[in-house]
Amino acid sequence: SNPPILPSSKSSIPSASLRTSLPAFQPSSLPAFQPGLLAALALYLCLALAYFFIVPIFEAPDEWTHTGHIKHIAEGQGLPVMLPGQGIWGGQQPPLYYALGALIIGYALDPGNKNNYLHGPDESFPYRGLALTVHVLRLYSMGFGLLGLVFMYLTAYELMNGRVSSWASPGTEGPLTDHQARWFATVVALFVACQPMYAFITASVANEPANIAFCAGVVWLAQRYVRYGPSPGWGRAVALGGMLGLAALSKMTGLSVGLVAVLAFLIAALSTRKQPGAAWLLWRDGAIVALSCLLVAGWWYWRNY
Repeated sequence: SNPPILPSSKSSIPSASLRTSLPAFQPSSLPAFQPGLLAALALYLCLALAYFFIVPIFEAPDEWTHTGHIKHIAEGQGLPVMLPGQGIWGGQQPPLYYALGALIIGYALDPGNKNNYLHGPDESFPYRGLALTVHVLRLYSMGFGLLGLVFMYLTAYELMNGRVSSWASPGTEGPLTDHQARWFATVVALFVACQPMYAFITASVANEPANIAFCAGVVWLAQRYVRYGPSPGWGRAVALGGMLGLAALSKMTGLSVGLVAVLAFLIAALSTRKQPGAAWLLWRDGAIVALSCLLVAGWWYWRNY
Protein backbone atom coordinates (compact mmCIF):
# COMPACT_ATOMS: atom_id res chain seq x y z
CA SER A 1 0.00 0.00 0.00
CA ASN A 2 1.11 3.57 -0.62
CA PRO A 3 2.35 5.53 2.38
CA PRO A 4 -0.02 8.21 3.74
CA ILE A 5 0.45 11.71 2.35
CA LEU A 6 0.61 14.68 4.68
CA PRO A 7 -2.16 17.23 4.07
CA SER A 8 0.17 20.07 3.23
CA SER A 9 3.80 20.42 2.27
CA LYS A 10 3.87 23.81 4.02
CA SER A 11 3.65 22.23 7.44
CA SER A 12 6.18 19.86 8.93
CA ILE A 13 3.84 18.81 11.76
CA PRO A 14 2.43 15.33 11.11
CA SER A 15 -1.32 14.82 10.94
CA ALA A 16 -3.42 12.12 12.52
CA SER A 17 -2.89 9.98 9.44
CA LEU A 18 0.71 9.56 10.53
CA ARG A 19 -0.51 7.33 13.34
CA THR A 20 -1.01 4.59 10.77
CA SER A 21 2.42 5.00 9.20
CA LEU A 22 4.62 4.79 12.26
CA PRO A 23 4.96 1.84 14.65
CA ALA A 24 2.71 2.14 17.67
CA PHE A 25 3.89 1.80 21.21
CA GLN A 26 2.94 -1.70 22.33
CA PRO A 27 3.01 -2.14 26.08
CA SER A 28 1.24 -5.45 25.58
CA SER A 29 4.51 -6.82 24.21
CA LEU A 30 5.96 -6.75 27.71
CA PRO A 31 5.94 -10.16 29.40
CA ALA A 32 3.25 -10.60 32.05
CA PHE A 33 4.57 -13.47 34.17
CA GLN A 34 8.10 -14.70 33.77
CA PRO A 35 9.24 -17.68 35.88
CA GLY A 36 12.75 -17.32 34.45
CA LEU A 37 12.98 -13.78 35.79
CA LEU A 38 11.75 -14.91 39.20
CA ALA A 39 14.41 -17.64 39.22
CA ALA A 40 17.14 -15.10 38.42
CA LEU A 41 15.89 -12.74 41.13
CA ALA A 42 15.79 -15.57 43.66
CA LEU A 43 19.33 -16.65 42.78
CA TYR A 44 20.54 -13.06 43.04
CA LEU A 45 18.92 -12.67 46.46
CA CYS A 46 20.64 -15.82 47.74
CA LEU A 47 24.08 -14.61 46.61
CA ALA A 48 23.54 -11.01 47.70
CA LEU A 49 22.29 -12.06 51.13
CA ALA A 50 25.42 -14.14 51.57
CA TYR A 51 27.54 -10.99 51.14
CA PHE A 52 25.00 -9.07 53.24
CA PHE A 53 25.61 -11.32 56.26
CA ILE A 54 29.26 -12.30 55.77
CA VAL A 55 30.99 -9.01 54.88
CA PRO A 56 31.57 -6.92 58.04
CA ILE A 57 30.23 -3.38 57.99
CA PHE A 58 32.45 -0.79 56.27
CA GLU A 59 34.60 -3.48 54.64
CA ALA A 60 32.96 -3.05 51.23
CA PRO A 61 34.70 -0.41 49.07
CA ASP A 62 34.14 3.09 50.52
CA GLU A 63 31.11 1.89 52.46
CA TRP A 64 31.89 4.18 55.39
CA THR A 65 32.05 7.25 53.12
CA HIS A 66 28.70 6.46 51.51
CA THR A 67 27.15 5.91 54.95
CA GLY A 68 28.66 9.20 56.12
CA HIS A 69 27.09 11.00 53.17
CA ILE A 70 23.68 9.60 54.09
CA LYS A 71 24.30 10.60 57.72
CA HIS A 72 25.11 14.17 56.66
CA ILE A 73 21.76 14.52 54.86
CA ALA A 74 19.75 12.61 57.48
CA GLU A 75 20.94 14.99 60.20
CA GLY A 76 19.39 17.90 58.32
CA GLN A 77 22.62 19.45 57.08
CA GLY A 78 21.44 19.46 53.48
CA LEU A 79 23.56 18.52 50.50
CA PRO A 80 27.33 18.73 51.07
CA VAL A 81 29.10 21.89 49.94
CA MET A 82 32.52 21.02 48.56
CA LEU A 83 34.70 24.06 49.24
CA PRO A 84 38.22 24.33 50.71
CA GLY A 85 38.01 23.41 54.38
CA GLN A 86 34.43 22.16 54.01
CA GLY A 87 32.63 19.15 52.67
CA ILE A 88 32.74 15.46 53.45
CA TRP A 89 34.33 12.39 51.90
CA GLY A 90 32.36 11.54 48.75
CA GLY A 91 30.36 14.75 48.99
CA GLN A 92 30.95 15.45 45.31
CA GLN A 93 28.69 12.56 44.33
CA PRO A 94 25.16 13.23 42.98
CA PRO A 95 22.59 13.06 45.78
CA LEU A 96 19.79 10.71 44.68
CA TYR A 97 21.03 7.52 46.37
CA TYR A 98 21.97 9.36 49.57
CA ALA A 99 18.79 11.43 49.83
CA LEU A 100 16.58 8.35 49.46
CA GLY A 101 18.75 6.48 51.97
CA ALA A 102 18.37 9.33 54.45
CA LEU A 103 14.58 9.14 54.08
CA ILE A 104 14.65 5.40 54.74
CA ILE A 105 16.70 5.40 57.94
CA GLY A 106 15.86 8.90 59.24
CA TYR A 107 19.24 9.09 60.94
CA ALA A 108 22.67 7.45 60.85
CA LEU A 109 25.16 6.87 63.62
CA ASP A 110 28.74 8.06 63.32
CA PRO A 111 30.55 5.61 61.01
CA GLY A 112 33.98 6.74 62.14
CA ASN A 113 36.86 7.41 59.76
CA LYS A 114 38.34 3.96 59.15
CA ASN A 115 37.97 1.78 56.11
CA ASN A 116 39.32 -1.23 58.04
CA TYR A 117 36.87 -0.94 60.89
CA LEU A 118 37.48 -2.45 64.33
CA HIS A 119 34.78 -5.10 64.57
CA GLY A 120 33.25 -6.29 67.81
CA PRO A 121 30.48 -8.61 69.01
CA ASP A 122 27.99 -5.72 68.91
CA GLU A 123 27.90 -6.15 65.10
CA SER A 124 26.49 -9.68 65.33
CA PHE A 125 22.95 -10.64 64.45
CA PRO A 126 20.40 -9.51 65.63
CA TYR A 127 21.71 -6.16 64.49
CA ARG A 128 21.32 -2.99 66.49
CA GLY A 129 22.68 0.52 66.51
CA LEU A 130 25.24 1.26 63.82
CA ALA A 131 25.26 -2.33 62.49
CA LEU A 132 21.48 -2.19 62.04
CA THR A 133 21.73 1.13 60.18
CA VAL A 134 24.32 -0.22 57.74
CA HIS A 135 22.42 -3.45 57.08
CA VAL A 136 19.16 -1.57 56.45
CA LEU A 137 21.04 0.52 53.89
CA ARG A 138 22.45 -2.66 52.35
CA LEU A 139 18.91 -3.96 51.88
CA TYR A 140 18.07 -0.64 50.25
CA SER A 141 20.96 -1.14 47.81
CA MET A 142 19.79 -4.67 47.04
CA GLY A 143 16.49 -3.19 45.88
CA PHE A 144 18.42 -1.47 43.10
CA GLY A 145 20.17 -4.75 42.35
CA LEU A 146 16.77 -6.39 41.81
CA LEU A 147 15.58 -3.48 39.67
CA GLY A 148 18.68 -3.66 37.50
CA LEU A 149 18.09 -7.37 36.85
CA VAL A 150 14.50 -6.68 35.82
CA PHE A 151 15.61 -4.09 33.27
CA MET A 152 18.31 -6.41 31.91
CA TYR A 153 15.81 -9.23 31.55
CA LEU A 154 13.33 -7.01 29.70
CA THR A 155 16.07 -5.75 27.40
CA ALA A 156 17.13 -9.28 26.48
CA TYR A 157 13.52 -10.41 26.07
CA GLU A 158 12.57 -7.64 23.67
CA LEU A 159 15.85 -7.94 21.82
CA MET A 160 14.96 -11.47 20.73
CA ASN A 161 11.15 -11.53 20.75
CA GLY A 162 10.01 -11.70 17.14
CA ARG A 163 13.53 -11.66 15.72
CA VAL A 164 14.30 -13.96 12.80
CA SER A 165 16.55 -16.80 13.88
CA SER A 166 19.84 -17.04 11.99
CA TRP A 167 20.63 -20.54 13.25
CA ALA A 168 17.36 -22.26 12.37
CA SER A 169 17.60 -25.42 10.29
CA PRO A 170 16.53 -25.26 6.62
CA GLY A 171 12.78 -25.17 6.27
CA THR A 172 12.19 -23.94 9.83
CA GLU A 173 13.20 -20.32 9.39
CA GLY A 174 10.95 -17.77 11.04
CA PRO A 175 10.71 -15.32 13.92
CA LEU A 176 11.67 -16.49 17.37
CA THR A 177 8.71 -17.41 19.51
CA ASP A 178 7.84 -15.81 22.81
CA HIS A 179 8.99 -18.99 24.54
CA GLN A 180 12.43 -18.80 22.91
CA ALA A 181 12.76 -15.13 23.79
CA ARG A 182 11.94 -15.93 27.40
CA TRP A 183 14.63 -18.59 27.50
CA PHE A 184 17.20 -16.17 26.12
CA ALA A 185 16.23 -13.48 28.63
CA THR A 186 16.38 -16.02 31.45
CA VAL A 187 19.91 -17.05 30.51
CA VAL A 188 21.01 -13.40 30.40
CA ALA A 189 19.45 -12.61 33.78
CA LEU A 190 20.91 -15.75 35.38
CA PHE A 191 24.33 -14.90 33.96
CA VAL A 192 24.22 -11.43 35.54
CA ALA A 193 22.82 -12.75 38.82
CA CYS A 194 25.73 -15.21 39.06
CA GLN A 195 28.38 -12.50 38.75
CA PRO A 196 30.06 -12.28 42.18
CA MET A 197 30.87 -8.59 41.83
CA TYR A 198 27.28 -7.72 40.94
CA ALA A 199 25.96 -9.44 44.06
CA PHE A 200 28.76 -8.01 46.20
CA ILE A 201 28.55 -4.37 45.18
CA THR A 202 24.75 -4.27 45.19
CA ALA A 203 24.75 -5.72 48.72
CA SER A 204 26.85 -2.85 50.08
CA VAL A 205 26.17 0.78 50.90
CA ALA A 206 27.19 2.52 47.68
CA ASN A 207 25.68 4.59 44.89
CA GLU A 208 26.79 2.10 42.21
CA PRO A 209 23.64 -0.09 42.56
CA ALA A 210 21.38 2.87 41.77
CA ASN A 211 23.59 3.86 38.86
CA ILE A 212 23.57 0.31 37.47
CA ALA A 213 19.78 0.03 37.76
CA PHE A 214 18.98 3.34 36.07
CA CYS A 215 21.59 2.83 33.32
CA ALA A 216 20.02 -0.56 32.62
CA GLY A 217 16.66 1.20 32.46
CA VAL A 218 18.03 3.66 29.90
CA VAL A 219 19.30 0.79 27.72
CA TRP A 220 15.89 -0.89 27.88
CA LEU A 221 13.96 2.28 27.00
CA ALA A 222 16.44 3.20 24.25
CA GLN A 223 16.01 -0.25 22.73
CA ARG A 224 12.24 0.18 22.76
CA TYR A 225 12.61 3.48 20.95
CA VAL A 226 14.72 1.80 18.27
CA ARG A 227 12.31 -1.08 17.91
CA TYR A 228 9.03 0.87 17.84
CA GLY A 229 10.31 4.15 16.44
CA PRO A 230 8.88 7.62 17.09
CA SER A 231 5.15 7.97 17.65
CA PRO A 232 2.71 10.87 18.11
CA GLY A 233 2.64 10.19 21.86
CA TRP A 234 5.19 11.75 24.21
CA GLY A 235 5.38 8.94 26.75
CA ARG A 236 8.42 7.12 25.44
CA ALA A 237 10.52 10.28 25.19
CA VAL A 238 9.53 11.48 28.67
CA ALA A 239 10.34 8.07 30.17
CA LEU A 240 13.73 7.90 28.44
CA GLY A 241 14.67 11.44 29.47
CA GLY A 242 13.52 10.87 33.04
CA MET A 243 15.53 7.66 33.31
CA LEU A 244 18.59 9.46 31.93
CA GLY A 245 18.13 12.10 34.61
CA LEU A 246 17.90 9.48 37.36
CA ALA A 247 21.11 7.85 36.10
CA ALA A 248 22.90 11.22 36.06
CA LEU A 249 21.57 12.01 39.53
CA SER A 250 22.85 8.68 40.91
CA LYS A 251 26.46 8.96 39.81
CA MET A 252 28.30 11.25 37.41
CA THR A 253 29.32 8.30 35.27
CA GLY A 254 25.61 7.92 34.55
CA LEU A 255 25.98 10.84 32.16
CA SER A 256 27.83 8.57 29.75
CA VAL A 257 24.74 6.43 29.16
CA GLY A 258 23.36 9.41 27.29
CA LEU A 259 25.43 8.16 24.37
CA VAL A 260 23.14 5.12 24.25
CA ALA A 261 20.14 7.41 23.82
CA VAL A 262 21.94 9.33 21.06
CA LEU A 263 22.73 6.08 19.27
CA ALA A 264 19.10 4.98 19.60
CA PHE A 265 17.92 8.19 17.93
CA LEU A 266 20.43 7.79 15.11
CA ILE A 267 19.27 4.23 14.42
CA ALA A 268 15.62 5.31 14.60
CA ALA A 269 16.34 8.15 12.18
CA LEU A 270 17.88 5.75 9.66
CA SER A 271 15.08 3.20 9.94
CA THR A 272 12.27 5.80 9.57
CA ARG A 273 13.94 8.16 7.10
CA LYS A 274 11.37 7.38 4.37
CA GLN A 275 8.31 7.75 6.58
CA PRO A 276 6.47 11.08 6.27
CA GLY A 277 6.68 13.22 9.39
CA ALA A 278 9.12 10.94 11.21
CA ALA A 279 11.91 13.54 11.15
CA TRP A 280 9.74 16.07 12.97
CA LEU A 281 8.82 13.51 15.62
CA LEU A 282 12.48 12.61 16.11
CA TRP A 283 13.44 16.25 16.67
CA ARG A 284 10.50 16.69 19.02
CA ASP A 285 11.34 13.55 21.01
CA GLY A 286 15.00 14.56 21.20
CA ALA A 287 14.00 17.89 22.73
CA ILE A 288 11.66 16.14 25.18
CA VAL A 289 14.38 13.69 26.24
CA ALA A 290 16.86 16.50 26.83
CA LEU A 291 14.34 18.64 28.71
CA SER A 292 13.18 15.73 30.89
CA CYS A 293 16.77 14.86 31.77
CA LEU A 294 17.53 18.48 32.64
CA LEU A 295 14.43 18.78 34.81
CA VAL A 296 15.39 15.68 36.81
CA ALA A 297 19.16 16.17 37.18
CA GLY A 298 20.14 19.53 35.75
CA TRP A 299 19.49 21.46 38.95
CA TRP A 300 22.23 19.60 40.85
CA TYR A 301 24.86 20.12 38.16
CA TRP A 302 23.92 23.81 37.92
CA ARG A 303 24.19 24.08 41.71
CA ASN A 304 27.74 22.74 41.58
CA TYR A 305 28.80 24.89 38.64
